[in-house]
Amino acid sequence: MSKHYAVQNFDIGNDTIHCFTTWTRNGFCHHAEYYDENFDFLAKHRVSYINRTWERFEYEVCLKELAAKLPKARRLALEAFVQLHAKKVAEECEAFVNRFATVVKQLSPQQRDSLAKTVGHIESEEQANAAMIMATTMALA
Repeated sequence: MSKHYAVQNFDIGNDTIHCFTTWTRNGFCHHAEYYDENFDFLAKHRVSYINRTWERFEYEVCLKELAAKLPKARRLALEAFVQLHAKKVAEECEAFVNRFATVVKQLSPQQRDSLAKTVGHIESEEQANAAMIMATTMALA
């Protein structure tokens, strides 16, 4: 049994979806397991990736494909959850970008150049958070 990473649980009504990532020789896999209110296993799905995903949120594709394996009522509930969760994540991302832009506007041109050289191209949430901290610290100085 391989080690599970990036474990997340999603509650859909009284049901739970357990999601996790495993590493493979050539990339990684996202797994989703659906359990009902009694924690009885109903279905699972796995999606394999070579290097990255283009999902709006982690496990989006796996959850969408898992929905196809469920009875109609549960399928519709999961599809609605995926849409709402993606919208929520997009709104949070947009709010973060707006806050970051507000902070950057407060910086002098020299501080902006320094931030750009230090941060470079942002590719992850961790890098974005670090850039926000750095920009906020510069703005307060």
